[in-house]
Amino acid sequence: WGGGGGGGKNGEGERAASGATPVKPAAVSGEEKPAASGFDLFSWWGDGDDSAQREAPTGDAVAAVGKESVTPESGPMGVEVEPGRPGSRPTGPEYRSTSPESRPMSLEPQPTPAESRSAPAESRSSLMPLEPPSARPVAGVVAESHRAGEEWRHAGSGLLFSYLPGGCFTMGQDRGPVDERPAHEVCLDGFWMGRHEVTRGIYSRLMRHDPSQSGKGEELPVENVSWREVQEFIVRLERLGGGRFRLPTEAEWEYACHGRTGQTWCGDEDPARVAWFEGSGKVSPQPVGRLAANGFGLFDMSGNVWEWVADWYDGPYARGDGLKNPTGATTGVTKVIRGGAWRGDAAHVRSWVRGRLAPERGSSVVGFRLVAIPEE
Repeated sequence: WGGGGGGGKNGEGERAASGATPVKPAAVSGEEKPAASGFDLFSWWGDGDDSAQREAPTGDAVAAVGKESVTPESGPMGVEVEPGRPGSRPTGPEYRSTSPESRPMSLEPQPTPAESRSAPAESRSSLMPLEPPSARPVAGVVAESHRAGEEWRHAGSGLLFSYLPGGCFTMGQDRGPVDERPAHEVCLDGFWMGRHEVTRGIYSRLMRHDPSQSGKGEELPVENVSWREVQEFIVRLERLGGGRFRLPTEAEWEYACHGRTGQTWCGDEDPARVAWFEGSGKVSPQPVGRLAANGFGLFDMSGNVWEWVADWYDGPYARGDGLKNPTGATTGVTKVIRGGAWRGDAAHVRSWVRGRLAPERGSSVVGFRLVAIPEE
């Protein structure tokens, strides 16, 4: 699935509803890099001040990403929601904020013993360690003996995977928000990527509860699940036998999104063909696999729900080409999420958009898909 170089294209998007003026993005606490524009899902709202909202590039502005409309200081920020209360503003002593006059604007969640969303005690009290063995990828574990697009179904769960052959591609782009830069060559070994986001039906059968907050239906993507809870799901999945599983690296995720095509959305230059987003006219996640697949046979890589990946968020990409199976920073404060969600406009579900969220947090717009290492 290729032809053509890497990133750099941008398409038309739907107009955001806020009408707010952009402000500088918040820096992640403890980072020494310049403020980057990764979508911190808990830094979107101000304390009742609409001027504190970040506005996404819309309409003609989407086509001008990387020019005067979106700069490293005013890159788009993503939709923020409070866990368990879609669209609400976070409140309470666990949050701190600055006034609109002080820049950069920030609203960061602070550690709190109480989760703001409900779920059975079993799922919250028995979380696995932050980095179980299967959570840190290694490449080179899948032999190049499979054909592109070959399918594999995990008998124990029903999860379906497609084989992506190894190769090199251009990750990131040189225009747009600073943390989508720079464009750089990455080379990957072949791997098996989940065809769909993990559904509520599969998740609930294995975990014995469904944390999701939006709609009803077993074919909807599971959401409102933290990065740590994904690791617990993986441990239980591996007990069924048949192979090992993990989250994709960020590099694997972007390769699975657009391969070597550099398409603005994962599989097409028209977001309506491949993505559920604000302009789709839907007000909740949609059943997986209802829109067109991308060139690798993967569905919903753009939109529907954000997807956790393995990497820690570390601001702009490291410079340099020829990286082989990169796994990102070894430590951090937040984990990367990719793909955008149904609550964002077309600009927020582009191939290169990066988000971030604390690994102990869940959100009604964040789900996941997995990489498999089948038993031979």
